[in-house]
Parts: sequence; C-alpha cells; structure tokens
Amino acid sequence: MRKICPHIIGGYSGQLGHPRVAKLVDVDAAYVRQVRAQVGPDTLIIVRWVQPHDHQPLDEPGLRARNFVTKYAPAMLEMVWWAEGEHDQNIAFSGYNEIGKEQAAAYNEFECARLEEMHALGLRSIVGDWSVGRPDFPEWAIYQPLLDAMGPSDLLGAHEYWIDLEDIANRYHIARFSMVPALDDVPIVITETGRDVVEGQGHAGWIGHCNREEYLAEARAADAVYCQYPNVLGATMFTLGEAGDDWRRFQLSGIWDQVVFEGAPWRLIPVPIPPKLVALPIPGARVSQKFGENPAWYPKYAGHPGVDLATPRHMGWAAWHGAYVQCTIAGKAYTIEDKSGYGFYVYIMGNEADELLAHLSGFTISNGAYVRAGDVVGRVGYTGNCNPTGGAGTHLHWGIRKRPLQLGNGFRGYVDPQSL
Repeated sequence: MRKICPHIIGGYSGQLGHPRVAKLVDVDAAYVRQVRAQVGPDTLIIVRWVQPHDHQPLDEPGLRARNFVTKYAPAMLEMVWWAEGEHDQNIAFSGYNEIGKEQAAAYNEFECARLEEMHALGLRSIVGDWSVGRPDFPEWAIYQPLLDAMGPSDLLGAHEYWIDLEDIANRYHIARFSMVPALDDVPIVITETGRDVVEGQGHAGWIGHCNREEYLAEARAADAVYCQYPNVLGATMFTLGEAGDDWRRFQLSGIWDQVVFEGAPWRLIPVPIPPKLVALPIPGARVSQKFGENPAWYPKYAGHPGVDLATPRHMGWAAWHGAYVQCTIAGKAYTIEDKSGYGFYVYIMGNEADELLAHLSGFTISNGAYVRAGDVVGRVGYTGNCNPTGGAGTHLHWGIRKRPLQLGNGFRGYVDPQSL
C-alpha cells in the first residue's frame, strides 16, 4: 500500500513505517519529534487539536481565526522549530473540523483569515477538513476564495468513508474531489478515511462487522483508488492510539503491522517554502517616531535610539493591540521584563547585529530560543514606559545594534534600522 497512512489520537507505541502522511491529534511537541524520528524526514506530519465540546464558533470569523492561531501558535512554533534553530518544514496544522453547509460562507472567511495568520508565522496549513459529502458541488463556488488564498505549501483536507468493499467504487464517497474541476491541481490529503455509517447505511467502524482480512482488502482497494490521483499525497485511516470508547470499533492496531509491511518505499518531492521578506517587524505599520528624533526626551541618548511603529491610520488602536511582532534578524532570543523602561521586550543576539523589540504585551517564544528572520516573537502592547502613540501608548519600539557595537555613537550602539 502506497497512500494508506496512520491517523493517531494521543499517541501510539507501534511501528509506523515510512508513510507519506501521519496525522496526530491532541499531541505535544515531544511526541511530534518522536514520530519524526521514526518515520523520517519525508513524511508530512499533520497536527490537529480537538476543540473542547466541539466548540468551533464562527460568529466573528476573522476574530475567531486570529484567536485560534494565537491559542496554538506557541505549540506550533515549538513543533516546527527545534533547539539550535533546526527547522522541520514538513509539518502542517489543521483548524476547525467538519463544518457544515449552513456555515459555509463564515467558514470560508475563517479559513482565509487563518491562512493569513499562519503564513505570517511561516507555518503550513491543512484547510477544509470537511465531512463526507462536503462541500456539496454548488458549495465550491463559496470556497473559491479559500482555494485562492492557499499558499504553495498548504494542502486541502477532506474526510471520506466507505460502507463496505463495494462502496469504495462509489465516487460520491471515495475520491469525490475528482468530480470537482477546481481541485484538479490542488494538493489534497484525505485526513480521515475508513469504514463508517455513510448516508444512513453501514456500521460505525470495522470491529464486529468484518474480519481482519476483509478490512485489509478494503484498505488495499481504497489505496488503489487514491493512487490514481497524483495530487493526493495520502489518506490517513481512522484510527490508532488513545481512541477511547467512542471510537473503539475503529481501532486499527489489529491490522496496522500488516499495513506497514505492505507499505511501498517513496521519496518526497520537496514543496517550495517561500522565503519571508521582512522589511518591518510589523508589516503595514506606521512610523510614529523616527530614529534620532526628540533628543530632549532622551537625555541618555542623542535622540530616540530606535524606531516606533504604531497603528496604520486607517486602523483603530484596539485592533492593533496584540498584533504579531516578527524579528528581522536570526539569532538567540532573550525574553526580558523591564517595568520602568522597555516593559516586556525581546533582545536577539545575531552574528552581524542585535535586535530589540520592546513594549510587548507578551511573548510567543521561550527565553533562549533560536529564531530566524520573520519568526513571530511576541505581540504589540504598551508595557513599560510608553508615550501615547495609540490607545494607552500601544506601539512597538524597534532597535538595531550593528556589530561590532559602537557604544560611543551617542545612541549606545543603536543605528537607524530603516537605513540598513
């Protein structure tokens, strides 16, 4: 089997082989690295978090998307970035799960906004994750903006289940995407598949309804279908791991060793990850105070020892507060609190320069982390000593020190970051 892959809830201690995809649900960074060590660098790892009580609100789609990414950003960045700056580019993250037709317009807006936030973080996404038969064919017109918003490293996720062996030939249930011309060149992962109740027919799970050899035959038949479509990376079969009583009849541990044994070797064709182009720590910011301005306000310096970045004039300060702050250099980052001065700030020590990002409302990295240019390190705030440049002084102070440090230049080594 070439495209049948593992779906794991919580964790799984058995062999995984070298699948094209491994989907991990409700796991931590340590387990992600454990799986990576076992499956090798070519496997796409998908990570999803189940929302408590299936709470997936879409009343304010843009705000909900931002809140979703904010909640999981520290965990996602920890999974992607390892110690000493090692970057695992072959991880993608899912959002909401199985949203129905009645919320299609709001979900399209949510996913477009989530993609924008994920791209700002340099992270890959699985979008969609619709249930069997969704979206129905007319719905794809609603989701065209989502398809347009996908980056070159994002993938479309869908769930497809079958009733029995004969049903695997039913294109309305398996390979339904092949009937949508707009998806012909879209990279796809079937993020759940297997035996289930479909359109009121069949049984939930396979245990108690067919034997091991029959279910393996079904897995081979589904694999043969997906192998017909080059844009399908793989199909994760539900489920291994800590499934709980609700999913006991779906448990694959009794057949998975054979699936691994029948797995075909393969190599990943690298997906291009576009480089980040970082001109400002906050794209679109307004410079509210330039480097060297107002010397009377800064008696320790010859003028303002950095650049202040505030809300664009068309945006209210409340929407600006908490915006992502990206570093513009690579190096080792330190998170510091200075209540009387810079407040919460990040200081990055690089090879050719140091960077200061100050007055943050909070950090998105741990102290001592290695970062690259474009990584999100915190959020805009007004901690420390802030003159009002927005509501309650919300702005970012941005400073750059070139190496070797020229501490006697009147600005204690800081130079105009916009001149570099």
